[in-house]
Amino acid sequence: FSTMSFVSTSYEDALRDFWFNMDTNALGTFLCAKKVAPVMASRGSGQILNVVTNHMKRRLFPPSSSEHSYDASKWAQFGLNESLACELKDYGVRVNAICPAATRTPMLQGFFDQLGLPLNRETLAECSGFDSLMEIEDVGEAACNILDWDDTQPVGKAFLLMTRDDCQRLKAGYAADLAE
Repeated sequence: FSTMSFVSTSYEDALRDFWFNMDTNALGTFLCAKKVAPVMASRGSGQILNVVTNHMKRRLFPPSSSEHSYDASKWAQFGLNESLACELKDYGVRVNAICPAATRTPMLQGFFDQLGLPLNRETLAECSGFDSLMEIEDVGEAACNILDWDDTQPVGKAFLLMTRDDCQRLKAGYAADLAE
């Protein structure tokens, strides 16, 4: 995970950061979907679940002054999620996304290491205003819960995951407040 500045980061470093994020998040989503969508469509069923970011929920998370490339790539991924859902629902393929907030991952740990801060709920609260820190297993549980849904559940939604409880709630099916 990296940050960049339009003012102080060199042109070359900013471009490298931008393409790394776009290749990983946007292009990665595009290529995976392009490979599996025809197979799923011919079968008449399947599920695609994209892992986007809580940054998509602007009502709670305003833009950052340093995560330009990351956010641009995640907005592209988010747009792909919506257009994939629109096209593929007619073929019986379900497309949704999860938007996890702070999750203890090597990427987030690296970001806090760069800041010289410990990764815990207290420092998250200081940095972001939210003291939620999920574990990878929590997000995995949310993904499994959504992938276990039947055809009565909606498609094209992006679910904000702030806490372990949010992840578990998806076991019962659609949670409208998490999709707002």
